[in-house]
Amino acid sequence: MNVLNSAPKPNDVPLEPGPTDSVTRIEFNPVVDYLAVGSWDNQVRVYEVNATTGQITPKAAVQHEGPALNLSWSKDGTKLLTCSADKTAKILDVATGSSQATQIAAHDGPISCVKWLDMPSGQGQGVCVTAGWDKMVKYWDMRQPNPIATITATERIYALDAVDKLMVFGTADRNVSIVDLNNPGVVKSSKESPLKMQTRTITCFPAKSPAGNGYAIGSVEGRVAIQYAEDKDSGQNFSFRCHRGEPVTVNQMNRTTETAVYSVNDISFNRLHGTFSTAGSDGSLSFWDKDLRTRLKTFVPKDLNNAGDTVNKIPPTPIVATAFSKESNLFAYAFSYDWSRGYTGAVQQNLNKVMIHQVQQEEIKPKQKGK
Repeated sequence: MNVLNSAPKPNDVPLEPGPTDSVTRIEFNPVVDYLAVGSWDNQVRVYEVNATTGQITPKAAVQHEGPALNLSWSKDGTKLLTCSADKTAKILDVATGSSQATQIAAHDGPISCVKWLDMPSGQGQGVCVTAGWDKMVKYWDMRQPNPIATITATERIYALDAVDKLMVFGTADRNVSIVDLNNPGVVKSSKESPLKMQTRTITCFPAKSPAGNGYAIGSVEGRVAIQYAEDKDSGQNFSFRCHRGEPVTVNQMNRTTETAVYSVNDISFNRLHGTFSTAGSDGSLSFWDKDLRTRLKTFVPKDLNNAGDTVNKIPPTPIVATAFSKESNLFAYAFSYDWSRGYTGAVQQNLNKVMIHQVQQEEIKPKQKGK
């Protein structure tokens, strides 16, 4: 067991026992302080995190036949959806204490995305949406063996998110598609990503965002774009650079410089203030305010005890997944190798653990204009 107050600085503690392979996805339960963790070791693990004492208790696990690629909680927090490279998606009833997950979906290729939807016309019945490398989006009434609706995408689907009536997914050809969940079987609009390189992550703004519905998209080139769903709000769209190294002079004669560019691996919004985090292959974290277009706080690798090994030229371990708790007082982040440096970067010194951070309000609270 780990107690937050007894941890060394920074005051973050690991989930133990943790995954035995790289982490793919983490997400807090929207009702209670449970954290689900997906991994390449074929499992999704569920932990209870006591926000007061910091005590961490393993609660459940879902076993797949291949890497667990994604997961999603139901809105009432009683059920957990998981999906895998084994081409299946499963559901676990956490409320009943069940130890057995039930298969609810299948694809012809690895399922990269899964999301619990409360459809606008669903009369309270939850629907599961899955998307995968077979270029298919499928909606499932979890009481039926066949999908109730499908969408054929232009390419493999790498990222998907949904909030209220808005669903957004990104494909391998850098297309970004928007779906109005009042009409879930039809793509409302599709356009090329505003970012020039491969899409890594997409996260929708929190529900009832005052500035309007939209999403943040991150790419492998160290950029994030803030995009609004409605054409009338498109004037607010913008992009910015992040997770980049300092320029280094490589040619003194003509003063040529190079800048290391790192992938933006995950973006997480908090429901308390609507601000968001980015996590990168450089092993750092930042908190941002999209409305004021400002950075609120950055944790460099050294702040996270993730400085790597400068003597042996081993860089910090990437941060691959993040999540805020329901009250935004806890923030989870996962260290794992993300293969951004290829085979040679897969060294034993890479960390492989999920950390819990007690959020300070000044880290995520928007600053007043002019200050």
